[in-house]
Amino acid sequence: MQGSAQAPQVAGGGEGGGNALLQGSVSRTSGTFGRSATVKAGEDIRPALESLKSAGGGTLILLAGVHRPDYDIVGASKINIVGEGVDQTIIDFGGENYSFIFKGISGNYLDSFSISNLTILNSGADAGLEIDYSDSFSVASIKIQDCSSDGIYVKHSNNFSFFSTESVSNDRDGLLVESDNFSNQVTNFTINNSQFNNNSGHGIKFYGVYVFDYTVIRCVCSDNSSDGINITENLNFGGNSGGQISYCTCNDNGGDGIRNYNDASSFVSNNCISNSGAGIRLVNANKCSVVGNISLSNNITSDDGNINIAANQTTVTGNSVSVNSSQDPLFSINPGNTNTNFIFGNIGESSINIKKVISAINASGSTLAFGSVVIRKDTTSGYEFTTTTTQGDDLVLGVIAFFATGTILDGKSGYIIQEGKTASLKVNGTTDIAVGDFLCTFTTAGISAKAGTGDMAFAIALEAYTANNSSGVIDALLISPRKI
Repeated sequence: MQGSAQAPQVAGGGEGGGNALLQGSVSRTSGTFGRSATVKAGEDIRPALESLKSAGGGTLILLAGVHRPDYDIVGASKINIVGEGVDQTIIDFGGENYSFIFKGISGNYLDSFSISNLTILNSGADAGLEIDYSDSFSVASIKIQDCSSDGIYVKHSNNFSFFSTESVSNDRDGLLVESDNFSNQVTNFTINNSQFNNNSGHGIKFYGVYVFDYTVIRCVCSDNSSDGINITENLNFGGNSGGQISYCTCNDNGGDGIRNYNDASSFVSNNCISNSGAGIRLVNANKCSVVGNISLSNNITSDDGNINIAANQTTVTGNSVSVNSSQDPLFSINPGNTNTNFIFGNIGESSINIKKVISAINASGSTLAFGSVVIRKDTTSGYEFTTTTTQGDDLVLGVIAFFATGTILDGKSGYIIQEGKTASLKVNGTTDIAVGDFLCTFTTAGISAKAGTGDMAFAIALEAYTANNSSGVIDALLISPRKI
């Protein structure tokens, strides 16, 4: 019929039939995108989006140009929002209280959606992209910039990924992932090959005790006002692991490069350079692994350390923590006051930081407190320890390390420091102990004393003790046992 309008062909689509959708009076058809609807810059996005929702899902294609919505763009399950490229399709909210939102409710999660190939600018809402109560979604090749709050906010969601995402120059965090209760955990997600730079808060922040089983890999989190990556108030519970941060660059941040509160986490081959705090900091985060990182020129003069370990049962090895001439090598790795960390083989570490810790079973017949001196028990297993009342005993093993309960029950395993600094060595000062004296076992069980000729020395005193009793507790450097 003359004058009739022919329905335009959607990218990848054929002519005619197939699941026709309406955006205003313009027909849209199915193609390689499945059900799809296309919106030009300047057109109202909502009719096309609502038509896809009514049809049960599909792909909203936002063509290149600057879209200036004065409303929220609200997604749903099985809705894919696709632009024609980062910096090609631009969504500019103009500083108003609008954003992209995918939000389900507890017990009724959104799922199976994606966002890709576009830029989101100038959101004045809580986040440029807000995702809540959602499962099995992906975000890829997008940029979020100049938002007045967080760039991206994810809460109560699982099984998702961010790939090639930029969230930069926002007024709070680049990416905030949060969970506030056990029934709405945030688990099993990956942040890959993405950038979170120049934000006024953290680059990446995971907040809440139920955020775990995550991987952050090949990301850049630099020049943020606070930490590059901040993992706050998390727990390791029910056998679940914390997470893994690998091959990331966290440089020139106003706080730490990486700050972690999460047990059972690993940090592998990250670059953390020239941060105002520590390069890598573990805070009450136990059973972690810090391996192969480069952590240099951070604020170690305030004792932050290129690597700062306020943790237990953590391995720190193979890292480069070299310091320059104006820095104190004592704090290249700052182990705090904990005693059960295994620190060795790091380039630039101070000898005072190196620590060898083993686990063994208390076979003494009694409960032993941390700081007690123990020897190997003469058994075929070689895995048990006991106490001795022999001066300079050749079987000396080491010193019981500090741990939460403060004691090791008979028949239970515990940690023994064999090499490195301890702040809890029990001593007798009947023979005066001076700084630098060798120490050995004593005639009172669990106590050390100044070593004499023929004694097996296992420690060097870093404090004096001269009282004529066995009540002393001093700093000491444990060494490989040797005859005096």
